[in-house]
Amino acid sequence: MVDIFKFLFCLMAEYDMGGDFREIEDFLRRVSGIMLYVALAGLIFFVILNPGFRKRKNIEDKVMLGECLLLFVALIIEILYRNQYSIFGRYFVTIYVLAPPIIDMLYMMAVLQWLIFVDYSLYHSVDHIKRRYKFSAVPVFVIVIVNIFQNLYIYTSGEENEIMRSLFFATQYIKTAIELFYILVAVYLSASYGKEHNEPGFIRLRAFIIPFVLGCLVRRFDVSLMVIGVVLTCETVKKRYKYIDRETGFYNRAFLDVVSSYRDANNYVGGNGILIKAEDKGKDMADLLNEIRPSDSNVFLLDRDCFLILGESFRDSAVKMAVMTITEAAETSEAGYTPQIETVRREKNETAKDFANRILSSRLLKDAA
Repeated sequence: MVDIFKFLFCLMAEYDMGGDFREIEDFLRRVSGIMLYVALAGLIFFVILNPGFRKRKNIEDKVMLGECLLLFVALIIEILYRNQYSIFGRYFVTIYVLAPPIIDMLYMMAVLQWLIFVDYSLYHSVDHIKRRYKFSAVPVFVIVIVNIFQNLYIYTSGEENEIMRSLFFATQYIKTAIELFYILVAVYLSASYGKEHNEPGFIRLRAFIIPFVLGCLVRRFDVSLMVIGVVLTCETVKKRYKYIDRETGFYNRAFLDVVSSYRDANNYVGGNGILIKAEDKGKDMADLLNEIRPSDSNVFLLDRDCFLILGESFRDSAVKMAVMTITEAAETSEAGYTPQIETVRREKNETAKDFANRILSSRLLKDAA
């Protein structure tokens, strides 16, 4: 039993197993080395085959491109680190001292970036992202700084005492705990969103959460498995892009019809809408709504300059506050305009389909047409 725990810990910490596990360790090292090159090639093709990353017209593409860049740099540094003896010579201090902590930092930041991608894909709120993840990277940088000083001490002193060994074990557990926490938060957000919002789901994390968990527990494969998980996440989210306006990131008219049918099929009642017309200021209004819209609502682009905020549980007071906030923000913005706003409440016995049709027959939309 002790040998089994030793084996599992060594896999997690990428520590020298020695003894009876030497052959397994050599095999894992060779396989993980091959996977690094495969992951690097796959990541490059993934970016090339997604033109949205190059255009970066919406926030999801920007976040995912940042994710890919983090993983790309992590893969390059790890490949250099694995081959440091043949490339740089045995005593290349920068690679020895900095490479492992930087790889860990990039990996943890990639997990965090993935969490942010999932969160934004669900809630589509920049303000929500800024508030929730304002200090989330602080533990990552603390761990990295501790690891750099630890490696520098070992390199300069030439010895690894009991304190350094204990510190190494502690940081490995903390890093794993941080990464697993980010992953569990993403799973929780996905599950809670499905309960809170009565709409078809496009993100199903449970099917491919395994690569992330294995990456946290088996350090030799962490970055490679992360690439697999990220690609699967992005491909899953892309299924809903036919219902998304790629310029603004908002849902289109087609999705309003899908949501209405889904809610009627599930006997969902309630909901309010805020119709906004910003004549000739559609781009400015889209930017504003991306910043300040309520997190428990969806935004639809119904026409070039017409938007719909569809709330899940808008109270009258919340609707009034949202209207005041949007009007004030538009008037005090650099563009300086006053949007036309109309509120629409769903009647008690009205179907979601009829409610949607009433919204689409609004005077604001007819004037826009």
